[in-house]
Order: sequence, then C-alpha cells, then structure tokens
Amino acid sequence: MVMKTSESGATTVVLSEFTWENIKQPGAYIERETGHLYRLPPEALLRGSSPVISRLSSNQTTFVKLSDDPNTIVSKLRTIAADADVKPNF
Repeated sequence: MVMKTSESGATTVVLSEFTWENIKQPGAYIERETGHLYRLPPEALLRGSSPVISRLSSNQTTFVKLSDDPNTIVSKLRTIAADADVKPNF
C-alpha cells in the first residue's frame, strides 16, 4: 500500500493490483470487478504443492491487495477498499 499526498494536502491510497496468476504473497485481496474478498493464507500459496484455492474464469480480472495479513478484520478491509475506490461486496 502506498500513501500519496497531493499538493492540496489530500491523501490517497494506492494499492497493488494483480491478476489471479500473479498473486504470490499471502494476504487479503479484493476482486475489483465483483468486490469479492479472497483471504489467501501462506499455506494456500506453497510452491510445489496442489493449490488450496483455485479459480477458473474465462475473464481476466484484477485483484487488489488490501492487506498482507489474510486475517485482517472485515471492517478494516472494507475501509481500505473504500479508501482505494474499490466497492466491497463482503
């Protein structure tokens, strides 16, 4: 997460965006198009093992990382999403 301050003093939140295939770190992610929350613990991303979570879609979607901690409380994740102009659906 990057905080940017404009000349007027307003602060905006810039979050990292990923495709499903490019998510390599645990955390809490929101699907930009649907607002669905995905919690990815470290064990879900272990290399060389079967994925704990799989997602199949014919559409390319964007995921925004809300937190490094997949167990962050929902109210905080909603606030982070809203601050980044991503509408949560959770």
